[in-house]
Parts: sequence; C-alpha cells; structure tokens
Amino acid sequence: KEAMEKLVNAGVDAIIIAGDIFDSPVPKFEVLDQAINIFSIPKYAKSDVKVTFIEKVGDERTEKALAGIPVFAIHGTHERRVKGEMNPVEFLERMGLLVHLHRSGVLLEKENSRVSIFGIGGVPENLARQIFRAWRPRPIGKSIFVFHQNLRPVVPSKDSLEIRDLPPGFDLYIDGHIHIPRVMDNILFPGSTIRTQLKKEEGSKFVWIWEDGKLSKIELKSLRK
Repeated sequence: KEAMEKLVNAGVDAIIIAGDIFDSPVPKFEVLDQAINIFSIPKYAKSDVKVTFIEKVGDERTEKALAGIPVFAIHGTHERRVKGEMNPVEFLERMGLLVHLHRSGVLLEKENSRVSIFGIGGVPENLARQIFRAWRPRPIGKSIFVFHQNLRPVVPSKDSLEIRDLPPGFDLYIDGHIHIPRVMDNILFPGSTIRTQLKKEEGSKFVWIWEDGKLSKIELKSLRK
C-alpha cells in the first residue's frame, strides 16, 4: 500500500510489478480483498499515456485496467500455476486492476516519447533458457524487459539464466526474483517490498523510478523489522 501511494504521489505515468505480488498461487479471499483495495489506488490518479498492446489481445477488461495510472505486472514463481489454470495476477487483470504481461508487451506514448514494456512471468528454472531463447521481442523506443528468474552471477545455480539468454537491445532489464535490491549495469533487481528473511542484507526496501533513462529510488518506511 505504501509503495502504491508513494508512486502515485510521485506522479508516475505507469507502474511495473515484476512478480510475486502474492505469496501463494491460490490466495485466501481476505488476501484478494487486500489486493483489490491496494490496486484500486492508482485507478483514482491521472496519467496521460496512450497504451497500445503488442502480442496481446485487449478486451473490455484489459481496457478497464488502463484507467488512471496503468499497472503492468507479471506473475512470479510464487503465483505460477499449471497450464490452463488461472493465477492470481491473471485474476487481478480480470478485475480490471492491472495488465498481465506474459510473453507480451505494451507501447506507451506521451508527447514525443515512446516506451515499450515486454514481460515474461516466472517459468520453471530448468526450462527458462529454452523459453527465453524461443521468444525474442523487439524493443520499440526506450525499452524495458521484465522477468522473474534466477540470473548469473547473482544466483550461480546450474539452471540460472545468463545475461546472454535475455533478449538483446533493451535499455532496462528488471528481474523481480531477487529479494535484495541492487543495480547491475542496466539490470535492476528492485527487491521485495517487505523483509522476507532474517538476514543482515535484508535492509531497506524501495520503489524505483525510471525517468529519461535514469533510475532513482524512494525508500519505504513502514517495514516490519
């Protein structure tokens, strides 16, 4: 809630969430109720961006999701379900609260600026390299690619993606799978919005703003120790 309010107050044009909104693929009704309330916050704000869908079929629900400040999200590993079953991020899209980007993208246009955002939700690590190499979206204008996987050298497991596995040519890559916030060249690991482990490095948490190709951050103050 604090993260949403801070972004709205900062006057952003759009909001990106890189997965693991929920901790479970089948959240309780009480949790869904909280999510609906939180994701309604940007709907009452204003954004002047024009949005065009790329490799995604828009309907009246996805169009409704563009009201106010649009939110673009992917599912993470915590929300992933088997093929054919709806995950809770898709449910929020059905409610008109966000646009679920999975192997699809959007083009944002405002005045003389164009920004494309492509996303792919969390997939099994042992299949990630094959899936990422099979889908190569082409960036348009300033461009962002959002994903949710282990990535070398941050997570050096045998199934981790390597930077060369990512689609080339994007200005900013966002990996939502790593809980500790950090920036590595043009790759942003935004980190979680809460502390998830009792580790020393689980310190401050942030929301990040990308403007004119530069990143800045706003610290979240309501964290539990």
